[in-house]
Amino acid sequence: ADYDHLPEVLKGALTEYYRVDSLEDYDAVLKAVAFLTFKYGKIHRLESHNEHWLVQDARLRTDFNIFGLKTEDMGRLKEKTSMKDIFAKANVPYIRGRVVKTGEAAREFIREVGYPVVAKPDSGVGAANTYRLNNDEDLDAYLKTKPDVDYIMEEFIQGNIVTFDGLTDRDGKIVFINSFWFKNGIMELVNDGLDNIYYTERDITSDIIEFGTRVVLMAGLRERFFHLEFFRKADGKLVALELNVRPPGGSNTELFNYEHDFSVYDLYAETVANGHGGEGYRRKYYVAYLGLKDHTRRAHTRDEVINYLGGRLLEHGVPYTMFSAVLGDYYYIFRTEDKTDLLQGIQFVEEEAIR
Repeated sequence: ADYDHLPEVLKGALTEYYRVDSLEDYDAVLKAVAFLTFKYGKIHRLESHNEHWLVQDARLRTDFNIFGLKTEDMGRLKEKTSMKDIFAKANVPYIRGRVVKTGEAAREFIREVGYPVVAKPDSGVGAANTYRLNNDEDLDAYLKTKPDVDYIMEEFIQGNIVTFDGLTDRDGKIVFINSFWFKNGIMELVNDGLDNIYYTERDITSDIIEFGTRVVLMAGLRERFFHLEFFRKADGKLVALELNVRPPGGSNTELFNYEHDFSVYDLYAETVANGHGGEGYRRKYYVAYLGLKDHTRRAHTRDEVINYLGGRLLEHGVPYTMFSAVLGDYYYIFRTEDKTDLLQGIQFVEEEAIR
């Protein structure tokens, strides 16, 4: 955005604002960092906290010798095949999968694990260009239409996604943790048009903490947010899906704040400034995010939902339209101290009208 279009509160928080026409233009961004270095001295930190810019961030840190992940770290932390190496070294169960570049390689993998399988870019985020293949016909269609990038094929796991999220300090010690429980996976949200319903857990199970901690330590993350996804299978066992070295997206850092009645942004700033932080926080609430899709008829109107949730309701409205396939067409965020109260609230909000 042009400087004149920035909110006044943001302008007041900035020492300098340097705009480039496109962040994809590396030469332009390089010149921006060089200008800031010339004017203010060595840059101590450079972060986007955004999956799309991880490689760009790392390249700039490498070129300007800035603390944090460098270009050499990107392969092991961005590519899903390399993530599996981290899971294996951490002795954490993970989804079987491999990069398949030919139809025969895909069929050989399917003979090992059986249908259904999931095919997705080896380096990517979310559910973009992700396919669930249920039979040979789906496989043939996928082989004809897939983009010209490396794809990883994985066994399909039935279960709910649970997460291990948090922040490490400068020494790699975990100073903050969170866990979400998701009703539907991202692939189903996008491909099947399902609602996005999930909530924070106040009492994080010991296996999530144990497995998640092992993976984060094995990945060697320092002064980084992380977002680690597992499947919780019907038999209760955990299987690692992927590691993201950034905060969870959407409104989730706000859910952290609502859960603890604190500011995760202040915690991050304290960690960067002092090398450590995170003393004294505790999980006070369950916090739910409900992103509903408009194509489903509801039993209750928005006004009825707002009245029902009352003081428990923290936010509601229309999310960014470009992310509606994941975030929903209309969302509610509410919190409770009691899990039964939380689950009843979710049931009321998402209830479908009788046809």
